[in-house]
Amino acid sequence: MKKLSFILLGVLVWACDPCSRVDCVNGICEEGTCICDAGWTGTNCDQDMCAGINCNNGTCVNGICQCNQNYTGTYCDQIVDPCYQVDCGDHGECVEGDCECDDAWEGDSCETFNGCVNTCSWAGDGWCDDGGEDSDFNVCDCGTDCDDCGPRTLAQCTGPDAAIAVWTAMTTFPCNTQLIDVYIGTNEDDKTYQGSLDSYCTGDPACNDACTVTIPVIHGTYYLYAECNDGDIYWDGNVSVDEGYCNLIELTNDKKIRIIKTLRSKK
Repeated sequence: MKKLSFILLGVLVWACDPCSRVDCVNGICEEGTCICDAGWTGTNCDQDMCAGINCNNGTCVNGICQCNQNYTGTYCDQIVDPCYQVDCGDHGECVEGDCECDDAWEGDSCETFNGCVNTCSWAGDGWCDDGGEDSDFNVCDCGTDCDDCGPRTLAQCTGPDAAIAVWTAMTTFPCNTQLIDVYIGTNEDDKTYQGSLDSYCTGDPACNDACTVTIPVIHGTYYLYAECNDGDIYWDGNVSVDEGYCNLIELTNDKKIRIIKTLRSKK
């Protein structure tokens, strides 16, 4: 009889518990109602609040898009500033996400000096008026009288302020020659011969040592290419130099370029 009383008491407690028949999948029951965990909703906490929400440039949290930096909108699909992370360098300005370059400069980041514009008031008069090398008159900015002066390089207009010096510590070159030809350019397709390295001239040079091919340049990024003159092996890659510095470039036996930045006096 006592056992039956306990069973009846348990049934009665179960019947009176408002949470006894409530299944909260992602939450807990309180007084017969599901209290859902963060990110879940519904009577039984079984509905993902981020289901079907596409946050293009962000992350969904509790059914709301948390946008990445520089994005806004309900679905993070609107750019706050189109010039965010657009670098136009010292020779251009970002407008609506694109660089508008100064005269005589071009490229996605206004990084290339094209040296050929005709903004000089006397352009096309038969006299070179830009004050650059071999000009007739100095009445306009260098590089602004292309018709009469021809294209200018940045070094012609401003003079070199940095240098790249190439050398090698290899006493025996890994090819069938005693010379390595050195080229430099603004890109891979625009290379100009600068000189040759001799395997008999090695050691620990400085930027203006006789064992280097030293190239005065305007600070920036250049493409360096070195090749054994029998074509067996080569080195290539981009080299960046800062104003007032010389980058000492060592060609290594494993076809690599090792960059040693060395301070030098400006010219």
